[in-house]
Amino acid sequence: MSKPSSLVKWVATAIAAPIIVALAIYWGQHLIDKSNKPAPQPAPQPEIVSINGRVIDPAASKLIDNAVVQLEVQATREQQQTDSEGRFAFSIQGFDPRLAATLSIKAPGYRLWSSNAVLAELGQMQDCNLTPETPSPAPPPAHGAVIGKYVVRPDVHKLIAPAH
Repeated sequence: MSKPSSLVKWVATAIAAPIIVALAIYWGQHLIDKSNKPAPQPAPQPEIVSINGRVIDPAASKLIDNAVVQLEVQATREQQQTDSEGRFAFSIQGFDPRLAATLSIKAPGYRLWSSNAVLAELGQMQDCNLTPETPSPAPPPAHGAVIGKYVVRPDVHKLIAPAH
């Protein structure tokens, strides 16, 4: 076998060297790109808005139990009764906290309480003060008795207007 000539060595080196450098650059860039990519982010968890509070009669300084508390968001309506300490709690998941909602409270002997606000604002609320209904005024006291049938009393004096 004969030894390759220096011209062949030089041509081989001239061709092989750029190929080796190009491959080194390609793989180096590939490794750099791979390390700079952010890790895939997990899917965002739906935000949970907690709406809870107490129903209070501030005039009587008492908590109102068994009041019906209703929350309405879009077409969804949920309700519950307050516990013995006047508390209620809703946990809203999967709704945008910027959505408008209505929270209303009904209790016997009290005016309807209602609040229209975005979910995030309702989540910051704590106490709901109910106002007692004003009872309708009592009828004035009656004088005498109600008569169902007219009965002529023999001791009644008749008054007759004089004829002119």
